[in-house]
Amino acid sequence: MRHFTNDNEAKVYETKISGNHITVDRQSGRGAVGFKVYDLKGKLKRVSNTFKFDIPADLVKAGYFMTIAHGNGKESIALDPNGVAKNFVPEDRILTGISSVSVDEDNNATTETYDLTGRKAERRKEV
Repeated sequence: MRHFTNDNEAKVYETKISGNHITVDRQSGRGAVGFKVYDLKGKLKRVSNTFKFDIPADLVKAGYFMTIAHGNGKESIALDPNGVAKNFVPEDRILTGISSVSVDEDNNATTETYDLTGRKAERRKEV
């Protein structure tokens, strides 16, 4: 038997950028405590706790990515036009919708079980 635990307290937000103006749709997600913008080297450049904010125009031109910090300690990648965010955000901190996966030890499955980030499920003893 496989068991999944949901990250019910957090949900990814819809985020848009126009020029250098970032807007996070407050109604589309849940659990945000802040928004972080990084350059392409993973250096933190801007932090905001409002749903609308600006980032420097030169940062937009040079490249950036944005994450949303959730109250449960997880992060979601909101904007990543250059596809580099996963190089800097630790896999175990990414909000997947599933916070843990476990498999009963007596499970006769011939294949391993993995969560959405590719982490191998922990085996647990049946009680």
